[in-house]
Amino acid sequence: MPARLPILIAAGLSVACLTACGETRDDGAAEAGTPAPGGFEALTADEIRGAALDGELGCGFFADAEFPVLSAMGRVAMDDPSDGIVKRGGSVIGLSAPGGFDAMLGGVAFEGDDGAVYRVEVTGPAEGGGESPPRPATLATDDGDSETLEGRWQCGP
Repeated sequence: MPARLPILIAAGLSVACLTACGETRDDGAAEAGTPAPGGFEALTADEIRGAALDGELGCGFFADAEFPVLSAMGRVAMDDPSDGIVKRGGSVIGLSAPGGFDAMLGGVAFEGDDGAVYRVEVTGPAEGGGESPPRPATLATDDGDSETLEGRWQCGP
């Protein structure tokens, strides 16, 4: 677990989400805030803490950073919407999707506070074992940006 991930616990994210939404990276992965295709950027611990996302379990979309580009939390077996955030073009954008945690597992379409739809599409089977292995996925918007970000979608536990 990266040294900075315990900071996320203080942000109110569950330990299950931390397990699901992050892993140690030794490959020179980019730091939080580094731009990725489509103007997406990795969130910082302060941004996640400031969002105070509500839910029991979470999911994260990771590109080439140890922190997620998109982080979301939801309630298990409930229809309450999931809440999340994504960082794009230097701005943190609030997200919402119907169906709670269970609806996020296989991919999800979030409505952003900016009016765009942020779509996570799982593109392959889980990579590795364990309780919550990452799955290859893409992140795209419907706002006319043709770039799709490739990465991993990981939900936990």
